[in-house]
Amino acid sequence: MPTIRQYLTPYNHNKGRRGQAIKYIVVHYTAGSMRAYPAALRNCKFFASANRNASAHYFIDEGDTIYQSVLDEDTAWSVGAKKYVHLECRNYNSISIEVCSDGMFSEKEIVNLRWLVKKLQKKYGIPDDHVIRHFDVTGKSCPAYYVDGKRWHQLRERIFSNVSEKLDWQHKDGNTYLYIDGKLYKGERLVNAGDHVTRQFFDLKDGHLLKGKPFTEVKIYVDEWGAHHEVLVD
Repeated sequence: MPTIRQYLTPYNHNKGRRGQAIKYIVVHYTAGSMRAYPAALRNCKFFASANRNASAHYFIDEGDTIYQSVLDEDTAWSVGAKKYVHLECRNYNSISIEVCSDGMFSEKEIVNLRWLVKKLQKKYGIPDDHVIRHFDVTGKSCPAYYVDGKRWHQLRERIFSNVSEKLDWQHKDGNTYLYIDGKLYKGERLVNAGDHVTRQFFDLKDGHLLKGKPFTEVKIYVDEWGAHHEVLVD
């Protein structure tokens, strides 16, 4: 599970939110040169070093730490524009998340983005349809890879699906081990099921399936770009 650390900028933001509630989460990408790990921290340091006339609340990379540059209760300079295509979303009622990428988000970046989006949604009561792109606010091609409607739809499916962030895969001794919420499942079999493969895990004792124990299933989809979608079956 990711953790959040603060590296706050003294510049590039306004204190407070004009008394407005946080209603939107806006997804961006950094593009540019600062993309390689630890890009999130490097971006925070960049925005904290001088007035850049821009900012974001959070930066995500492929590490386990998400860095916060502007406090939630303050206004970042992320979606300001002379012309808007969105009727309501503005800097003062949104939280902006920058993914340190120049194109398609990596699997780990998506996992981190999903975790942070869900955390903020729960904290501020933000509905799924208020999680939007910078593109949706101003028409800017950001995040560029996900300006394409189909790609954005698939990313949203990843963010809002019931994929468990508590699946912990470990590969050792030629075997695959799965931990779900800290519980170890050692037995495994693969079942082809049309558009996906199901890994069925089960408890073993002395090499035998425990009687009365149901299979714990994880459906694994691979989309057209090769990204894995792991869905824990209830």
